[in-house]
Amino acid sequence: MERWRAKHSYVDGQRLAFTGSATGLFGRWILWFLLIVIPLDIYLPWVGPRIAQWKWEHTDGQGGSSAAPGLVGGLRGGCPQAL
Repeated sequence: MERWRAKHSYVDGQRLAFTGSATGLFGRWILWFLLIVIPLDIYLPWVGPRIAQWKWEHTDGQGGSSAAPGLVGGLRGGCPQAL
């Protein structure tokens, strides 16, 4: 789904590309699940933003990481921020 979304999205005229893998996300889900279950749901509010952060870290402009100058730090710097 993320690969399709990135392929059909443009930032500053550059098409995005998703570089993440299902195994990478699955490993993160296991870690997040354990961090939710073991301390009795204390970590739950942080899972949503961590998923969004993982998606942005694995999304890149097809021209390279500097393909999106409108985003602070490019796409590799984390989640987009308003200028």
